[in-house]
Amino acid sequence: MYEIWLAPLRLVEIAGDQVVVEAPRELRAWVAERFARVLQASAIAVLGASAVVRVRAGDEGPRPRRRRGDVAGPTDVATGLGSVWVTNQGENSLSRVDPISGKVETTPIGGPAAAIAIDEPTETVWVVLAQVSKGGAG
Repeated sequence: MYEIWLAPLRLVEIAGDQVVVEAPRELRAWVAERFARVLQASAIAVLGASAVVRVRAGDEGPRPRRRRGDVAGPTDVATGLGSVWVTNQGENSLSRVDPISGKVETTPIGGPAAAIAIDEPTETVWVVLAQVSKGGAG
């Protein structure tokens, strides 16, 4: 189910409390209808109660340019092991969202996250940390 409906989703933009997710045109309506609660619960868990998720069709508009440092919050989302997993760069944490109850468990990680992956057979969650530049010349 994940490979068919959720894997094709792409995070387009996080602007304040609005999250824009892009789905292939042929999947957009189905994903928006059936996964709205999960997407909304995940956004609220990370951004707060006023968060709003919009699922747009893949060719609906230009892709926004991302500038370094634009997103201080969620950096990646994955599903697996019965949960939605969200890396939170601003808090250097990993949130596990129960899609049914909406319960959120947040765990600190060692720095800003770059990516997340779930390995179902070994029941392992992998988080790749971003390399942080300290600035200055050597």
